[in-house]
Amino acid sequence: AISSAVYASARRFAAQRDLLDAQAARLAFARSAAVQQEQLVTEVLDTVDFGVVRFSVGGDVVYENDAVGRLGGSMPRLHAAGETRVLLQEDGETPLDAHDHPLARARRGESFEDETVWSQDAEGRRVALTFTARRLLDHRGADAGGVLVARDVTAEQEALRARDDLVASVSHELR
Repeated sequence: AISSAVYASARRFAAQRDLLDAQAARLAFARSAAVQQEQLVTEVLDTVDFGVVRFSVGGDVVYENDAVGRLGGSMPRLHAAGETRVLLQEDGETPLDAHDHPLARARRGESFEDETVWSQDAEGRRVALTFTARRLLDHRGADAGGVLVARDVTAEQEALRARDDLVASVSHELR
């Protein structure tokens, strides 16, 4: 009876070990696939020409794509040490309060789309950026942080201003 019980227990333990080994193999495969997917998404995000900043629920920046670096100093940081850039509202003249900084608003949970902000450095060079922010939800619908996208629209803004100047000039000449 004792040997039968030991034999049955040994078979049960062996079956459980096989099951755990199979689950470990599936878990390792799923982890490998997730890492590959993450690398692919990172590579894709690093090739686009707009800045992407992902932040956690607590507001900490957890990812920035390469375009944030390519935007260089034109995408100012919130409370960055030694920041020499001044943010201006959409009119290009009114200074933007730090509380209204797009990253600060996104960290507070606000969602917005195509908000234009002008950035001006100490030498007076100006760059127009549009920001879009969205909250992220996990698979259960809980808050998972957010994402902020920044795009340099200086050329577009200058073209619009040139068009408006041309229309005004033509209108004046026709009068």
